[in-house]
Amino acid sequence: MIAKRLLKSALVAGAYHTGLLSLYLGRKLRGRAVALTYHRVLPKQELARSFSTDAIVVTPATFRRHMQTLRKSFNPLTAEQFSAALASGHWPARACIVTFDDGWLDNLEHALPILKECGVPAVLFIATDYVGTERCFWQETLARYLAAAATVPDRSAPLFTELGIPHVLKLPPAEARAATRAMIDSLKSQPQAQLDALLARVHSLLQQWQVELPQNHPDRFLSWAQVKQLSESGVVTIASHCCSHTPLTKLEAGAVREELQRSRRVIQERIGVDTQHMAYPNGDHDANIAAAVRDSGYRTAYTTIRGHVAPAANAFTLKRINIHERGTATPGAFLARLAGIF
Repeated sequence: MIAKRLLKSALVAGAYHTGLLSLYLGRKLRGRAVALTYHRVLPKQELARSFSTDAIVVTPATFRRHMQTLRKSFNPLTAEQFSAALASGHWPARACIVTFDDGWLDNLEHALPILKECGVPAVLFIATDYVGTERCFWQETLARYLAAAATVPDRSAPLFTELGIPHVLKLPPAEARAATRAMIDSLKSQPQAQLDALLARVHSLLQQWQVELPQNHPDRFLSWAQVKQLSESGVVTIASHCCSHTPLTKLEAGAVREELQRSRRVIQERIGVDTQHMAYPNGDHDANIAAAVRDSGYRTAYTTIRGHVAPAANAFTLKRINIHERGTATPGAFLARLAGIF
């Protein structure tokens, strides 16, 4: 596996330096656009303390290289420009849009300065229930709880055994964190009520064991003042990622409409922006949900389905390409990712 990966990387590097990769990407994007999905921009020292999966993180240095490449070789569009081009059925050459999901504080601290430096616009989809709170998504929360539980292995061993990861208690911290995140990712399809119950039970156990949770961590969300600051930056458009970040496919139809409509209303009330763009939490959607998005007054909705955006694409099931540090840290690897090779 390692040898195969090294060979692939060498081939991509060769294709990049000879110009073949750029030619291939140009052909792939002929008449199409590319939407890039980012989540978090964290320096390595903060990433080491974060409980987010590394599949949603890039470092500032890598993000700067990405934005420099987009400014030099692509045509970055705002959310409104992207929507208008989609409606017209004609994309400018090498059209792209930079999107951020969730609403993490590091989007302001580390992403915004680079976006302004490179002159690249972006759209930030925020989960409104988390803005201005100390809450975090269930994945990061559970990972933090389990890291705390691992500090008392004599008491928590039965819990880790129940979760199918008893070996975590014997692993070095970095490996233990990766193994824990892999287990957490496997729970994504479970009903939200079941996930909430698990969180409550583990939190109760920590209280019984008198284990304090780490407070100094970088997994924090923006305040509304900071969201407004981003909105007024000249490069960031604020849009909806619904309210609770619960996958809409887990909700009844009425609750779906409430998430869609309330998030728009809250954004309007808080920062005076009437957003008409949204991204599905976790990317999960179906035809009925897409119709509800349209009926709620949105003009575009972004998925996590990987691919490029064709001229005749459905505006409510827009494809994107997720970007993370692993596999995009070099210019060649980044272009290969945009081309769909990685």
